[in-house]
This record gives sequence, C-alpha cells and structure tokens, in this order.
Amino acid sequence: MTFYKLGLVLFFTIGGLNGAHAGRNSSALKCLQLMDGQLAQRTDEPFYLRGKPLPPVNFHDTRSFLAEQQRGDVMARVVERFSVKHDTSFYFPITQAPDSHGVYPMVDSNSPAVFIFLHGGGTSKGSGKNFFAQINTLADMGISSFGMDLPFHASGPLNENFYDLEGRFFPWLDKIVDEAASYGKPVIFVTHSWGTNIAYSYRKRYGKVGVLAMSWVLRTPESDKWRKFVMPRMKFFKDLLRNPSAGQYVNYFVGQTTVSDKTLPDPTESHPELPFHVLVGAMEEFYPTPIEGKKQNPVGPSTFPMEKEFRKRAKNAKIVIEPGVGHGLFHFKDEAGHDVVLREILDMIGLDVANEGIMKTEMGRIKQKYPSYEQAAIRYGYDRLFKAWADEFYGEGKVLVWLQQKDSFMAERSFKEYDFALQRRLEEIYEEIRQTKITRPDFYANNKKAVDDLQGGKRSNAALHAYLLQVLKGNIDSGD
Repeated sequence: MTFYKLGLVLFFTIGGLNGAHAGRNSSALKCLQLMDGQLAQRTDEPFYLRGKPLPPVNFHDTRSFLAEQQRGDVMARVVERFSVKHDTSFYFPITQAPDSHGVYPMVDSNSPAVFIFLHGGGTSKGSGKNFFAQINTLADMGISSFGMDLPFHASGPLNENFYDLEGRFFPWLDKIVDEAASYGKPVIFVTHSWGTNIAYSYRKRYGKVGVLAMSWVLRTPESDKWRKFVMPRMKFFKDLLRNPSAGQYVNYFVGQTTVSDKTLPDPTESHPELPFHVLVGAMEEFYPTPIEGKKQNPVGPSTFPMEKEFRKRAKNAKIVIEPGVGHGLFHFKDEAGHDVVLREILDMIGLDVANEGIMKTEMGRIKQKYPSYEQAAIRYGYDRLFKAWADEFYGEGKVLVWLQQKDSFMAERSFKEYDFALQRRLEEIYEEIRQTKITRPDFYANNKKAVDDLQGGKRSNAALHAYLLQVLKGNIDSGD
C-alpha cells in the first residue's frame, strides 16, 4: 500500500516507566523497566512487539518473588488484559469482585463516570500502560478509568487495515466506547498529544464522549515550520525514543484527518451537551517558544496563538493554558499544589481536586465495609503474589470459590496466614542480603548503607531493590 508522507511531524507520548511518575520509588521503576525489557525482549523496532503474559509467580524463588513485589509496588491495582476481540491490551484497576465466570469488571458499578485514556504516539514508549498512576489515583476515589494500546504501539493492533480510518480505525474505537458506555456511565476521553487528535476526530464523527484534550498539537504553517527547523535542536526532541512504524501511522492519521475533519462540524457546537476541555502547557515545546542554553529548553511562554487556534476548531471549549510547564503535563503541580491533570479530570465531572483527600478517605471507608470474601477476591485479581500463595496453599481458584459460597471465615483466615507467610519470606530474603557481607563482598561494598541498615532486624526497601537489580542482571543466583 502507499503510505502518506507528512514531512517532519512528530507526536510525543507521556514518559512511560522511566521515573516520570511522582510518588513512585525510582529503584522500583528501574526494576520494572529491566523486567519489562527481559520479558518482552525489546528491540529498536517495536513494530514486532506484542504483549506477552507475565511468567507465573514462584513465591519461593527470590527473583520471582522480588520481581513481582516491585511490579506490584509500581502498578498497584492496575492489571493488563489482552483482548482478542479488540486485538489490544487494556489497563484497568481491579476494584470489584468478579462475576460467576471469574471475569473482573473494567468499570466499577459505583463510579460516576468512566474515563478512557488515549496515549500519545510515534515513540517506543507509547502505551495505555503509562497512565497507571492516574488510573490508580482515580480508583482510590471510586472513579473508573482505563488505558489501552492504540494501533502500532505496544500491544496494539498491527493490521494494516487500520490505515482505513473511516472503515476500520474509527469503528474499532467506537465499539470500545460503546462497551464502556454499556455500564451506564458517561464516557470521557482523557488524551495526550496524538491521543487528542484522535479524540477530536472521533468526537466530530460520533459525538458520544466528553473530551479532556491535553497537549493538543495542531498543524499550521507556523507550527510545522517550527517542528521542522527548530525542534530538532531541542533536548526535548533528541530524547525521544522513536518507533518508526508507530510514527508512520501517526503521520498518516494526522495528515488524513487534518483534511477530512474540515468537512465536519465543530464538535462543541454539534454536541454542546458534551464537555470539551483543553489543557495545554504555556511553554508547549511543539509550538514556537523562547528557548535558551545548550539544551535549548523553553524559558518562557509560547508565542504561538494557542487559544485562538484551538477556538477555530472547538469554539466553545473550556481552555486552560497552564503556566510553567510544557508538553509533559503529567504530575505537574499548580500554584495550589494540586496535580493539574487530576484537577482537570475531576472538573470534567464537577468535582473539586481540593477534596481529593476527602474522597479517598470516604472510598477507603466504603471498601472496608466490603465482605471479606469480596475483599479476598478483589485482591486475588490484582495481587499476583497473593494469588500464587493462595493457589499453592489452599488450591487453585479456591479464593473464588469462597466468593461464591460467601465464606467470610476462610477469607479472613487467608489474610492472616498470608501476612505471616509474606513476612517470613521477606525475612528470609533480608537474611540473604545481610549475609552478602560474607557471601558477596562486591555487592556489600556497593550497597553498604542499605545492607547495614538491615542489621538488628530492620527492614529496607532500598536493599530489596538493589538486591533484585543484581538478581535480574544475573550477578546473584535467585535460588531457582
């Protein structure tokens, strides 16, 4: 087939699993990044990569145990499920017990809405997985959301039929929207960069969804010239890890929809009942912006007329131009100390980010009232260490049997026995680490403070992370 060429148009995804997520331990993220690389055998050409199931957890093997513990520390309630029907992976939190078939719902029945995250494109890190921090935060407030891998990114579809945008791509996305809407909740896209272009084009064609459009990258003669001649000098541009196949698809998509969207009505006028909000950094790197220094980083607000250009396309949109930040909006705090992305997400459904703590506390109280057999079944869905231990100790799938039998006694017993087994297993590993002073003096020398902190029965996550990194690199036998 003939591919549409669009000169130098580049779209950027959010930071991936490289320490960009506030509140997460950087050592744990390094472990997760290394594990991901080993599991998927990543190369420089992500076109050929599809999601692979995680290996079974061995509670008694040091590598398996620590690897899963660190993965759980980062991903929390978020799980990945590959859908054969939609030919892509979905990332969502386990917040309710499964049905009689053992299927966990993607949308909580108590959620006021369901948010669908659409990631940016053209880089090797583009994936719905990158939204795990936002997905977990919303889940803590009782709000459902999920991410997904878009075509030619991560575990997304690789079929060239997706180049047929009107006949294949948009109907595919529409089916996913309809499934989310089948839970009876308002559906809202939360999008970044290329994901915003997708949401805008979808909304023009189908309506149906609210949109929070972040870091919207428009094609104009002025912005195209900037991206072609100036951006290549910027560190922001040089640091991007490109995915050629994804970039080709993104360029094709933008080139086609830039033309076809002109024939369709303004989505804020054709569907005024559906919210359309725009959030963009005042120092957006994809538009002309004052830059200085060796790294050519932005040093002031963009000179590009962003609001004017946005209103040409979405006349009645609510537009927020956030000072002090550029394309990477995630985890940026406003002057009041609030996460700007969370602030705008909550605003989409009439909630105030200032009440984040109150909402989390209230949801915590609600969850504590769930029957213990439901709590056990929920944990069984997202905590792979608990699942591995319970399947070995009680028998495979027994936790879900307790759910059907409403067996609170066994569920409560499992929590107590698992906590004991977990602490015993951790102590065994801590003792292994303490002994490295004798058995692995090289490791001890490089991690002296973390190991010394373990003396006298103390615990140290830093020591666990350092030990796991060495196990993953093959420098220490995992015991299998």
